[in-house]
Amino acid sequence: MGERLAADGRPVLLRFAHEMNGNWYPWDEGVNGNARQLRRNVVLRSASFAAAGADNVLWVWSPNLAYPGSQHVDELFPGKNAVDVVGLVGYFGHFRTAPEKYPTFDELYGPTLADIRRLSDLPVLITEASATEEGGFKAAWTADFLAGVASRDDISGFVWFDVVKESDWRVNSSPEALAAFVGGLTDPAFGG
Repeated sequence: MGERLAADGRPVLLRFAHEMNGNWYPWDEGVNGNARQLRRNVVLRSASFAAAGADNVLWVWSPNLAYPGSQHVDELFPGKNAVDVVGLVGYFGHFRTAPEKYPTFDELYGPTLADIRRLSDLPVLITEASATEEGGFKAAWTADFLAGVASRDDISGFVWFDVVKESDWRVNSSPEALAAFVGGLTDPAFGG
């Protein structure tokens, strides 16, 4: 596989065992207690990629936003020798009660970003983000999210989770949400 990726030459980001600070995947530290060691073993074995000349492959370490009961990221960070890019997963979603307001970018992402910055100065990529229509704040949250990403020099980009799963996370779940997304991308930080 390393040879094929090297021959292709395009950048490839490999995100392995994401959201390891949660409790919903079998690789999560809180489930099996092996997230950090598993991550180190896989990334250190990536020497075959390097031997194949696949220096276009970057390894992404991607925890979930901290929440009450989550494993703290400083207990899980495998070290700079095993990570090229730090990812971060975070959503705005309320399924049980309608919130009175939505969390701002800094309220939602700020605490975990601060924890990550104490561990690493590596680039940060928000590897999953979206909002739910429940509560009526998706358009406003989307605009705030995009403004937050655009205003931070330490965030290199984001991936929108554009799927209908337990909620409709798609960018076009409503005309208002789509307008907020398109409008936010006009910021010069995203190339206008």
